[in-house]
Amino acid sequence: MGHAGLDQIREILFGPMYRELERGLLRLDAHLAARARDLEEESRRRTEVLELHLKNETAAISSRLDRELGELGDAVRRIGREHREAIADVEHKLARLEESGARNDRELRHQLLEHAKSFLDETQRLRKELFAMLQQELGLVEREVAEDLHDTRETPRHWLRPARAEEALGRRSQQG
Repeated sequence: MGHAGLDQIREILFGPMYRELERGLLRLDAHLAARARDLEEESRRRTEVLELHLKNETAAISSRLDRELGELGDAVRRIGREHREAIADVEHKLARLEESGARNDRELRHQLLEHAKSFLDETQRLRKELFAMLQQELGLVEREVAEDLHDTRETPRHWLRPARAEEALGRRSQQG
C-alpha cells in the first residue's frame, strides 16, 4: 500500500497540474511538429522556386550564349567570305596589271625596235648621202687639184686635198 498510496497522494496534489502540463506538452509537441512541417514545406517550396529560377536563368544564359555564338559564327563566315572575295579581287586586278604591263612592254619593245630600225635606216641614208657628197666633192676637188697641179707643178697633191675638201664642204653646206 505504501507505494500505491504515494501515487494517489501525488495524483491528488499534482495530478491536475501534471495532466495540464502533459496536455500543454502534447499541444506544444503538435505545434512544433506542425511548425516543422510548415518550415519543411516552406523550405521545399523555396528550394523548388530557386531551382526553377536557376533552371530559367541557366536556360536564358545558354540561349543567349548559343545565339551570340551563332552570330559570331555568321560574322566569322561573312568576314571569311569577304576576305576570300577581296583576295580574289586583288588577284584579278594583279593579273590585269601584269597583263597590261606585259602588253605595254611588248608595245614599247616594238616601238623601240621600229625607232631603232628607223634610226638605222636614216643613218644609212645619211651615210650614203654623205658618202655620195664626199665622193662628188672629192671628185671636184681632185679635178681642181688636178687643174691646179697642171697649172703649178710644184705643190704636192696631198697638201691641197684637205684644204680643198674643207672649202668644198663649206660651200656645199652653205648651198644646202
